[in-house]
Order: sequence, then structure tokens, then C-alpha cells
Amino acid sequence: MVKAKHFLDPCSRSMVKLWYGLHLIPWYVVKLTLLLIHGRRNYHAYVAKFHALHPARAYSFGRGRFIHLYYEHNVDKVIKNSLKAGAVFIDIGANQGTYTILALSVRDIGVVVAVDPDPRIYRYLCNHPILKNCNAQILNKAVWLSDSKTKLTLGKSTLLTSLTPLQRFVNENHFLNMMVECEGIRLDTLVNKFPKVDLIKMDIEGAEYHVLTDPLLDLQKVDALIIEMHYALKSIEANEIINMLKNHRYRIYIISPLLLKSSPLRYHLFATRNPLLW
Repeated sequence: MVKAKHFLDPCSRSMVKLWYGLHLIPWYVVKLTLLLIHGRRNYHAYVAKFHALHPARAYSFGRGRFIHLYYEHNVDKVIKNSLKAGAVFIDIGANQGTYTILALSVRDIGVVVAVDPDPRIYRYLCNHPILKNCNAQILNKAVWLSDSKTKLTLGKSTLLTSLTPLQRFVNENHFLNMMVECEGIRLDTLVNKFPKVDLIKMDIEGAEYHVLTDPLLDLQKVDALIIEMHYALKSIEANEIINMLKNHRYRIYIISPLLLKSSPLRYHLFATRNPLLW
């Protein structure tokens, strides 16, 4: 039986929703004021300087995206509670670097690695005003089943670029009519570059099934993983992933969205070797 971690009851969710609504008003007033005074380019430079003074607050201020307030807030909570000084964090499917920056905001963080196969995202991350001033490692590779070149289908949105395009997104015409070649790397090859990995965040648009059910996969050095799932809860694919993680001696928790309506396609898995103390 899969353990379900419910972070908030319905009453608490309503209070958080109200709090976030009130919180966003002054945030947008300040942001719009700075954009009008300094312009977009100087605004990002301002946030980068603020990050050097206070990483955590600058992260919250410079991000401010609804998807994370309403959908992935609990993922933020898991990452903040899992990373301590000296920790190693790997952000697989980093996209715009939201969680990479969150990890960098942890005081005295050890190593932070952002991995994304999309060449558009790689260029974006390399030129990000905050990441340029921090010692994050940025890899333009696809986590896959082998350490060799592979084919990547580009999404119209970089959020959907995938090695294994999901049929529901193909049917909705979310992909460009082109594929690019990219370097592949096995998950355990990446992990073995470090003595230990404290946390892996994985969002690889359906390829998580192939990567995590690989019978040769070695996760002994990984303390915890948080995985955005692209297969319905209780589906054959989801059950196989959960069972394989259990075979690797992980405890499994289901993380549902904070404020959005429940859906079998809106959830993350948190796999950890340690009991939750928070």
C-alpha cells in the first residue's frame, strides 16, 4: 500500500489560498514599479544583486509564478526540508531553473546540478543572471537508458520537450515537427560523479517510466527523489515505478497539489530512505 502524505486539510488549504491572494498584491505592486523604473533587463540585474545579499528572499521575489504557488508549493516544501548545508542536489529537467535557484538559496549548499536536454533551455540557463553568479553546474544532457546520443522531440513550449512524447500532448499538437540529437546519460552515471546525492528532482515528461524501471539502475547513493509523474495514479506505469522504487528501499509518499482540484495526473512521488520528521 502506497503511503499518502497529505500536507494540508481543506480548511488549511482555504487559509493558505487567502494568504497567497493577499501576498500577491504587494508583490505585483513592487514588481511593476521596478519594471517601470528600471526596465526588464535592469529588473533582472536588480534581482541578481538582491540574490547575492539574501538568496532565499530574492528567490521568492524574483520567481513569483502562479504555477508554483498553486501547483508545486508542496514540492518547494519538500526541497527546502530535504536540503541542508553541504547537500548535493540534482535538478533533472531543470527547465527555467526554478528549483535550481531554490536549492542555491539554501545556506552553505554543497553542489547543485541543473540538467536539461533542450538546447533552448541550456542557453537560457547559461545566461541566467542569478545562475551566472553562482557555482551551479549546468549540463545539456538527457537522462536516459544509455551514455550515448539520443533523439529529442522539441515541444512548442520547452516544458513539453521529451525523449518519449506523451500521446495526449501529441494529439493536442504541442510539439514542433522536428527532432534534435542530444547527449544521453544514465541516471546512475550522473549520480556516481558524487560520493552521495541528497536529493534528485525529476521532471522528464514521461521518460521517468523508462529510467526508473530500468533493472540495471543503481540508486544506492541517492537519499531521496521527487518525481513529477506523467502517468495516472494507479496506472500500470505508475505502479511499476512505485514498486521499483520500493525495491530500492525507498518509502513512497504521494504529493498532491496544494490548491488545485485533485486529479490523477497532478501529483508527484517523493521517495526517501528516511522517515519524514516535518
